[in-house]
Order: sequence, then structure tokens, then C-alpha cells
Amino acid sequence: MSLVTCAALGRGFVRWRWPAWRPQLRWALSEVSFTVAAGEVIGVYGPNGAGKSTLLRLLAGSLEPTLGALTVCGHDARRAGGKVRRRASLAGNTEGGFFLRLSGRENLRFFAGLYGLHGKAREQAIAAAMGRLGLEAVANEWVGTYSAGTRQRLALARALVPTPELLLLDEPTGALDHSGRERLWQLVGEQRARPKSAVVLATHDEESLLRCDRALLLADGRLVGGGSPRDVLSQAASLRRASDA
Repeated sequence: MSLVTCAALGRGFVRWRWPAWRPQLRWALSEVSFTVAAGEVIGVYGPNGAGKSTLLRLLAGSLEPTLGALTVCGHDARRAGGKVRRRASLAGNTEGGFFLRLSGRENLRFFAGLYGLHGKAREQAIAAAMGRLGLEAVANEWVGTYSAGTRQRLALARALVPTPELLLLDEPTGALDHSGRERLWQLVGEQRARPKSAVVLATHDEESLLRCDRALLLADGRLVGGGSPRDVLSQAASLRRASDA
């Protein structure tokens, strides 16, 4: 069963260029096609600016495709973006996006409300997510007092609150220490084991990529390789050598 199907997916951004101030369409992603099956952990590898974050935002329903077709958890991303957002959840590549003068628990209550969770169901989901990330001891402290690593764990907890079918992780290990990384990979394994669920992880970290089942290689917004994680690392090294020649 495919949770994600992309066909010739493209996302463009308009920018205005000096001195004529004419609009120019820049492609962050172009002609990207792949699938993600239930039970898979897919790594998206590439340098900064390759289009990894844009791809994850498309899969999460926070961006709409400019061209091509995208189906996530059985829903067309153009026609049913709200349904996509209820089934796919993104933990971004920074620990930002929180209200610094609210506690971790209060922040998660706010975001849970955006997912349509209220009352007892909301409190149970928050308690479960904070417990899985080891945040119980700081749950009632201001987020502004959190370390970068603790905020990163809170971002992961926020992504887990709605119990997503598709968990999207954008450079999730950057601010985590060793124990935080091991906890993250435990969560990834638990997500993979859930019925009709999968994980897509964007990274430029080789160690993280090697823990994925399969990998995609992005460069300049295009899908330029894929296969096993080791195959993709080899393909990336070949591209670097070719660009340096």
C-alpha cells in the first residue's frame, strides 16, 4: 500500500528581480516522482538548497504543488489539503515556532487544538507525546527556558500529538544529544510498526541516512538518484567529484 505517490511534482516560487523588478519563477522542486509504502522509513538526502524541506512541506500539506500530482494517505494534495494535514505531521528543522512565555504543555494544547483535539482526548495525546520524548519534568516550564535540544524534542512531541499516519522529519537530529537521538530512532521504529504508517526523513547526515530503509537523492530541486542508503551515498559522492572536476 502506497501512502505517498508523487508524479512529476514541481513547486515554483515567484521572486522579483532588480533592477527591472520583473517576476521570475524559480523552481525549488522540478519533475520529482517517487512512492512511499506503508511500513517504510525513507531518507531524503542532499546538500543545503537541494529542495528537501520544500518536499516535506508539500507532503505535509503546508505547500500546494505548482505542477504534477501528489497523493498523501489516499488524498489529493490539491483538492483535499485539509485531509492531508490531518494525516501527515511535520517536525521542522528548527526548534522555533513556539510561544516562549508559555509552558511546553500549554504550547502543545494550542497546537492540539489546531488538529481538532480537545478535552480528555487532547490531554491524553499531549501526555503520551511528552512521555515518549522524556519531557515530563519540564512540561510546566516556560519554553523560553528550554535548551535547543529540549525545544527540538518538543517539536517532535508536537508532531506526534495528532498520531499521524505519515511522520515527516526535517533534519531532526541536529540539536539532539546521543540519548535524544536514540530516543528519536526508537520513535521512528514505533511509527514504522504502526499499521498504514511511514516516515520520511530529510537529512544531510550520513549516519541518519544509513538507518533508513531506502533513500532518495535530491540536487538543485531534482531527483537525481535513489536506492539503498549506501547506494545513495555513493551516488552523492560521484556527483560531488563531477562538480569539483
